[in-house]
Amino acid sequence: MAVVTVSGVDERARQVRRRVALGAAWAAPIVASVVPAPAFAASQCGTAGTCPNIAFTGTPTGTTAGVTNGAGRLSLPTSGWSFTSSGTGWTNSNPVGFNTVGGVNRFSAAAEPNGVPRTLRLTQSNAVPLSASCTYRIRYSITYWANAASSDLVMNVRVGGTLVGSFTTQGLGGSADTNAGQQTINVPAGTAGAVTFEFVFAGTSSDDLHLLNPVVDCL
Repeated sequence: MAVVTVSGVDERARQVRRRVALGAAWAAPIVASVVPAPAFAASQCGTAGTCPNIAFTGTPTGTTAGVTNGAGRLSLPTSGWSFTSSGTGWTNSNPVGFNTVGGVNRFSAAAEPNGVPRTLRLTQSNAVPLSASCTYRIRYSITYWANAASSDLVMNVRVGGTLVGSFTTQGLGGSADTNAGQQTINVPAGTAGAVTFEFVFAGTSSDDLHLLNPVVDCL
């Protein structure tokens, strides 16, 4: 009686089982290890160096009388503010530019009678622009002299050219220095760009607008 050896069969079976096991190992799903990102990585709004600083810092170079139009040379060197103006009738006797009152730096725009609408824009050349992905609030203070015979004075605030808020002397007229207090603007979501203050005069009397303590809050 012949003896049938199965050693060869057993070896082939072991190889088949080995290949199946290896294939199963490669086919097994890979579970990724997820490490939570730090919360601040989602947004850099308000971190050092990213929230715009629009403060009137530095030493004013003074104000001037007799400004008519064109680029203003009266700036705060350390904060990069300067102005451009259009139209005529800017101050014959009152100052235009940065000055210090009570230890606080302010920007003064003054216009004398001529009845022609004119605009002065105060911009910051080295400003960190507002980001469309962040939420901001702009605060500033106003004092003014609005003659009763004059047209209303207007302070427009723009972000990247978009009008985000205004101050007006409508209903607030009076021939005396008046403190209008702090103004607050919540910047609309998605608005981006640098902050510009726009002084608008259209009156036939001597008028002044003074801007103080501008601040951007990153919310």
